[in-house]
Formats: sequence, structure tokens, C-alpha cells
Amino acid sequence: MIGIEHTVSLANPDIEPVILMPDADEILSGQSLQNIWNLYSSSDGTMHIGIWDCQTDVWQVH
Repeated sequence: MIGIEHTVSLANPDIEPVILMPDADEILSGQSLQNIWNLYSSSDGTMHIGIWDCQTDVWQVH
């Protein structure tokens, strides 16, 4: 049976985001700045809940 460990609020996170950018050779236009707020990770690391925000730019993943 799957149980609920606890609830996670996604409103107004009070943690600082992790700021990421793709490698320079992957960026096709813009800066592609990304902000990630990881609000919860399961104890086994297989599930993460959070907020991801990214500029409207173009990049490729190798």
C-alpha cells in the first residue's frame, strides 16, 4: 500500500533556488537561465517535487 508521508506546499517557497545554465555549446539563443526550487525529495531519491522556471530561449541537449 502506498501512503502519504506528508503534504508539501508549493506556494511561496521560502528557499533560495538553484540557478543553472546549460553549457555554452548547448545554447542556441539567449542565456537559458533556469531556477529550480526543490521542495521535496523522497527518501529513496526517486521522486522530487518542486518548481522549475526558465527563460524563453533555445538550447539543445546532447
